[in-house]
Amino acid sequence: GKFAFLLAVLLAIIIAYPFFSKNLFAQIVVITVGFLTILSALWAVSNSMTVFIAGIALAVPTFAMNVINSLRPDDHFAFYAIPLAFAFYLLVNLSLLHSVVKTRVMTLDILCGAVAVYLLIGINWALVYTYIDLCDPGAFRSSISILQPDQAFSHDFVYFSFVTLATLGYGDIVPVSTTARTFAMLEAIVGALYIAVIIGKI
Repeated sequence: GKFAFLLAVLLAIIIAYPFFSKNLFAQIVVITVGFLTILSALWAVSNSMTVFIAGIALAVPTFAMNVINSLRPDDHFAFYAIPLAFAFYLLVNLSLLHSVVKTRVMTLDILCGAVAVYLLIGINWALVYTYIDLCDPGAFRSSISILQPDQAFSHDFVYFSFVTLATLGYGDIVPVSTTARTFAMLEAIVGALYIAVIIGKI
């Protein structure tokens, strides 16, 4: 099903992304996988024409800016690409969540959709943390060094996001600014509530 396909793509991205070094081939692979992610997300929300059209309207400029940003030596376009990407994945997430909650028969594909929502929550919050660090360098600190804004789109914030979402709290990356701490706290709350609500629904 389409939810299972989206889940497979999300898992592939999370697992494979750290293994790509920053060279031309890696950038091409990341762009290709990003395009596949957008397509799978659009397919997942294709039941609603309104959401589908809105998704396309957000996906096209998001993908274009990500491609341009990956080819530039700086992260100038990240200031525009990240909010667009956040809006796109938030739209997909809310649509998926609506499909999961309203269903009367729990199928394997719906279960995959529920897990995909959880992963998208983590990815969306990673975008938030990336944007916070771009706007306020030093908002996060690691046990090794201060995270710099030129590390935008790195795996560090994806890692931090899922560690926070699962409330593990390893402490190797720490939010320092008030804004970063607030969003980390909110993500931990959302992660705990989502699991409780979804298990209750299932």
